[in-house]
Amino acid sequence: MAMTMDPTSPEYLAYLANLPAAPPPPGVLSNFDHPDTNADQGHIGMGICIALITIFMLLRIYVKSAITKMWGWDDVACILGYICIVAHDIVAFTIMGPGKWLGLHQYDIRAMSITKSYIVRVLVTLNLYAGGAFFVKLSLFLLYLRLFKPNALTRWLVYIGIAACGIMYSVSIILNTVLVVPSKNEGDSTLAWTTKAQKFAGPSLSLAIAQGAFGSVSDIYLLVVPVQSVFNLHMPTSRKLGVSAIFMTGLVAIGCSLGSLVYRVKLLQTTDDMWISLIVYTFSSAEISAGIICACMPICASLFKLKDMRMPSSMRYFRSWRASRKSASEGTDPKGSKGSSKKSKGFPSNSSEHLYISKETALSVRSGPPSSEYVSHTDYIELERGVNFK
Repeated sequence: MAMTMDPTSPEYLAYLANLPAAPPPPGVLSNFDHPDTNADQGHIGMGICIALITIFMLLRIYVKSAITKMWGWDDVACILGYICIVAHDIVAFTIMGPGKWLGLHQYDIRAMSITKSYIVRVLVTLNLYAGGAFFVKLSLFLLYLRLFKPNALTRWLVYIGIAACGIMYSVSIILNTVLVVPSKNEGDSTLAWTTKAQKFAGPSLSLAIAQGAFGSVSDIYLLVVPVQSVFNLHMPTSRKLGVSAIFMTGLVAIGCSLGSLVYRVKLLQTTDDMWISLIVYTFSSAEISAGIICACMPICASLFKLKDMRMPSSMRYFRSWRASRKSASEGTDPKGSKGSSKKSKGFPSNSSEHLYISKETALSVRSGPPSSEYVSHTDYIELERGVNFK
């Protein structure tokens, strides 16, 4: 039909205007006006991610600004990672949903509607993801370096991880740009951009899969490094498990990166790129968001412990009073020692109450000799000082 028509005729232009970006499956008709979409999945998923990481970043900034008044390069890297992934999600929103390509079936999109603007914004999201992934992982590595610096093995693992991530994500940004942006000789028209994108679609997809595979491996690596370091500390196994649990948010990042990798590979087996790509975008956003939360967890965990210890004096008195009554009913001295004192163990005493402070934040208040409760509140102090390694 197209071969017998005048390329300059209105009929031919109308034919092109109604040509889908990909052929529909057998028995399915293209629906340009009211297409199905999974854009809500992206809107909800990325919206939740932005909300969560914003809360954790505000808590981190509060601790660093108001409590410890100490900033490190890991904080700078984490903030840069936060900016990158929020910008990634915002740009993704502009190309998501009906009339915006991403999240629609490829056969429900007019081929002529894919413009230079869309391709440019896709490129921006790809590079923002790479930048966000690098900065968040750099933040975690720098945090590990500060916490576990006396451990020589951990130091080398951190250096190797930083180098590998720096190389991978730098190469990704460069190749993404080279494979998508037309040269000066090719021009700057929509046709030049779409032609270049179609020509290098295969290499671009291969790069995306390689990046996804590297992301999964590096996320596993980021979880192994602190866990092995914690288990080299001189502390009871129960406390090692408790401290390791702080870093277990990394399991969410691993799950999301594996999910992203699965759907990147699926892009090799389908022509429905726009529909599958939105799922990849959602997993990618969740992966980096989980990394940010993991990077903030040690700092935020210390804040929560401090808030828990700052209970009203009336509540502390009530707990001590209950303990004292229980001891009296059993006919025992609450303190288990000689003397006429009726104070129960742990009763606040202005003369012996001390505030223990690490470089990150105050973690524990104790009265009298160290107890098991005190020890449980000092896990982060040991990590922060980086002492007692085997």
